Amino acid sequence: MAQAVFSSIQITPNTCLLLDEPESGQDFDHVLKLKKAMLDAAARGAQIICASHHVLFWQHAHIIELDRNYKTRVIQKMCAIVCAPHQEKENFCISTK
Repeated sequence: MAQAVFSSIQITPNTCLLLDEPESGQDFDHVLKLKKAMLDAAARGAQIICASHHVLFWQHAHIIELDRNYKTRVIQKMCAIVCAPHQEKENFCISTK
């Protein structure tokens, strides 16, 4: 669906897409398709402004945080969840410094 929508938009270097949580309510496969469609649109010259709570999904984007240090807190919490079962936590976690 997302790829069809993005491929049907005529993208020029002056195109600006404003999206409000486009990944909300989507399963992981659709989110990956959405991300690919957005990257393709950007490669065709679109500027994409996207509101999202999923900062890890958009890690390579220019992120403007409205809640100071939100990205750092999310990374630390995700690391704690992923690394909790491992004894050598430092070897598995992402540094936020």
